[in-house]
Amino acid sequence: GGGVAIVAGFANGDARLFLSSGGGLIGDMSRFPGVDRTARALVETGQHMVAAIPLEGGNELPEQDMVRFALLTPGGVHAITAPGPEVTSPGSPLYPLFVAANDLLTELRGVEEQTRGVSGQ
Repeated sequence: GGGVAIVAGFANGDARLFLSSGGGLIGDMSRFPGVDRTARALVETGQHMVAAIPLEGGNELPEQDMVRFALLTPGGVHAITAPGPEVTSPGSPLYPLFVAANDLLTELRGVEEQTRGVSGQ
């Protein structure tokens, strides 16, 4: 629907979710075992792929139907933007990164639902 989701995973197992609709999650997400595991897996996948992703200075959001991966490293930000349908195809070189990010998004959405259920009671 034209919205943007920013999913961030960190080496310590922490994670963030920001939605252009105004929702999201911040805080100590690593206390949730699924988030901790998938955030670490995303970082590990990125570490294996970082050499193939160019350094980039910008931080613009992707256009509709596009996916942007940004890997934060001590040497700078490695980023690449590609069409969503391409990235979600198992034949794409970016597919492993997409799968790892999507797994983290799924875990974060689960935490969001859990938290909403607890705060709504």
